[in-house]
Amino acid sequence: MTLMVLFCGAGLAQAAELDLGAVTLGQEYTVPKGTKAFGTFTAPATGTVKQVGCTNLDFYSDEAHTTFVDKTYVGYENSKQAYTMKVTEGTTYYLYTQYAP
Repeated sequence: MTLMVLFCGAGLAQAAELDLGAVTLGQEYTVPKGTKAFGTFTAPATGTVKQVGCTNLDFYSDEAHTTFVDKTYVGYENSKQAYTMKVTEGTTYYLYTQYAP
């Protein structure tokens, strides 16, 4: 699937929350340092999605953020750590980080 790029820790420290809304594949998102961030992602197809950067923004299968979706480290891309996750078509995943480094 198309690459999803997330940048964490950009800019000055923030104490706010950031609702990413419905995350779109191929879109870049910036999560300022110190920010609690969350959003959703609905898989358009069954396969693998890649997350580049902001690696502490985790995917969960439940809205309460209790069931973590396993991710596999695949190295660096554009000087950012990259991970892949297996996703199922039509399934909504919940993204969450308590604190962007």
